[in-house]
Amino acid sequence: MDTLPAKVQQDAKAEAGLMGPLKADAMRQDPEPTRPRDLVRLQCWDFPGQQEYALLNRIYFSKGAIYLVFFDRTGNMDTEWRHISFWLWAIAHYSKEHKAKPPIFLLGTKAATSTLDETELQRRLEELQKRVPYLKQILRSHPPDSKSDCKWLVPVENKGPEFATWIQPLRSQLERVSFQMVTEPDIWKNTYPHEDMPEFVGTQAKTFPMRWLRAHDLLVEFGQGFRATAQLAELEKAADLKKRTVGEQRVRITADLRAKISGTWLAVPSGAFIELEDEAWPSKELASQE
Repeated sequence: MDTLPAKVQQDAKAEAGLMGPLKADAMRQDPEPTRPRDLVRLQCWDFPGQQEYALLNRIYFSKGAIYLVFFDRTGNMDTEWRHISFWLWAIAHYSKEHKAKPPIFLLGTKAATSTLDETELQRRLEELQKRVPYLKQILRSHPPDSKSDCKWLVPVENKGPEFATWIQPLRSQLERVSFQMVTEPDIWKNTYPHEDMPEFVGTQAKTFPMRWLRAHDLLVEFGQGFRATAQLAELEKAADLKKRTVGEQRVRITADLRAKISGTWLAVPSGAFIELEDEAWPSKELASQE
């Protein structure tokens, strides 16, 4: 399952990231979805822009993702271009190797204070596409309501009172593209019979059981440590609390303990250690920390 993603740090170096749309069985109920945000969950990964990580980042590239390449619009054009051209080349090269056509968006940050020559950026992007023809098929043009004279530049500003006006065009575009990626090609053609179908439509249309996504979320949470709540009676069955010394908080359980973790009832296995959080047990419930 391709679940790769990204959000990018907005510093002086161009960086790239992935957004991977996921679709689950419960979403089958609406054959012609009209509200992408109700149907698609995006997982975002941030790639470091430093040169030392360039080759490592390729390990996490995915055919079924949306690529975002960020750069600083207030930076030096030649410096920024070195990073921009590298990332666009790397993604295009990977995509051609894997016969994929994932969408790429080029985002310029600090739009409100930009010193960027958009005409020059447009020229350089056109020249790059001549040298890397595959890039023409995957670099997406900016949204119609985007404030840019460069065809492929999406300007964004993450500070100030007009933040939403800069971000909304990008948000709308990502919603639409995500919706296209999780929609079956036949459904898309029937819904938009007079539009050319983007080649990435349906690349994430395969469905997965909702319980798989829930299991994924729990595993992520477990990796960061988790908080569990168990009934005192259940805990007394799983651990001999009477043998604890005064003030001892760490207890080993000798039988599986039924506990609620992140709203889901699970079994904490025998042999695990738990740390007691509530000495008083006033409500006959006990919170424990792995």
